[in-house]
Amino acid sequence: MGWNYEAIREHKAKDATRLADWPREKLIARIIDLEVALDPLVTTLGSLDDKLDWPRASMSVSSKLWPMTDEDGKSWLVFNKETSKSDPIEPPKPERLHEVEYYTQDGLSFDKNEGGKLHDDFEIIGVHQSALASYIFCGHITMKDVRHAAGVLRESH
Repeated sequence: MGWNYEAIREHKAKDATRLADWPREKLIARIIDLEVALDPLVTTLGSLDDKLDWPRASMSVSSKLWPMTDEDGKSWLVFNKETSKSDPIEPPKPERLHEVEYYTQDGLSFDKNEGGKLHDDFEIIGVHQSALASYIFCGHITMKDVRHAAGVLRESH
């Protein structure tokens, strides 16, 4: 399942009408806010594509979304500085995740200049929700999205 680009175009047309009435200062502030908000995403995810990033020898990807678990899959693994070994812990509550330095699953690794070969349809992350008797697609970010955002930001500089 992908984005409904026709609905996005319709939404953009409505936004253009709405924004046409904004004063110049408000529009400039909005553009700056959007660029500042996009910059960390483009800088980070743009590193997947060697054509958007500086030359490198290799690159690897990790995410705190995928913790490494012990053999039974119920406990997460953390590094114990005192013993220099891995210890299992109970998965922390969501509000404490940022406090825990747990291991993550290995991600992809790319050799020099391989990132540009990732197809526009390569899904970087997808998000879904579930509710009573339903499963909801929230969206995904693909390389096409990253390349588009990078192009918009670079165009403005």
